Amino acid sequence: VPPPAVDANVVHQPRGKRLVPLVAVVVVLIAGAIWGLTRVGRNDAAPRPTTNTPDIAVLPFTNVGNADDDYFAAGMTDEITSRLGAVRGLGVVPSRATERYARTNKTMREIGGELGVDYVLLGSVRWAEAGNEAARRVRVTMELLRVNDERQLWSTTYDRVIDDIFDVQSDIATQVISRLGL
Repeated sequence: VPPPAVDANVVHQPRGKRLVPLVAVVVVLIAGAIWGLTRVGRNDAAPRPTTNTPDIAVLPFTNVGNADDDYFAAGMTDEITSRLGAVRGLGVVPSRATERYARTNKTMREIGGELGVDYVLLGSVRWAEAGNEAARRVRVTMELLRVNDERQLWSTTYDRVIDDIFDVQSDIATQVISRLGL
């Protein structure tokens, strides 16, 4: 049997030299995968683009009263978030993104960094029960904090007799917008 024909134009490399580029590619892919996996689940805030638009998050309002009244506190949070979202030139984090911060022990700097906001609006709802349901009173207390130094910029309290929950929520949300100068 004659030996196989040898093509003079083909350069044969030893098997080990052909594996080097393949091994290098595999190592780079594995290193990239490990780096990516170590980044998953980290709470590092993504770098924010520099803009002149202030960003705000309305954290879930705390209901200080009966658990049956949690709906009102949630409604206040949603109403104010919605009203702020309609203000041109203001970035507002949706309520769904702030729900995880209900009753959290995180600092405002931590929350602000995670949400990428400049300001946080906090609120609480307390109830004064009267003899009859028609005379229920609600007190909504709010404060606006600047995230970078956790300084309180503004605080107010609204007292209302509840005759129409939606009117009360809308009225308070409108007053908040006014107080913020928006």
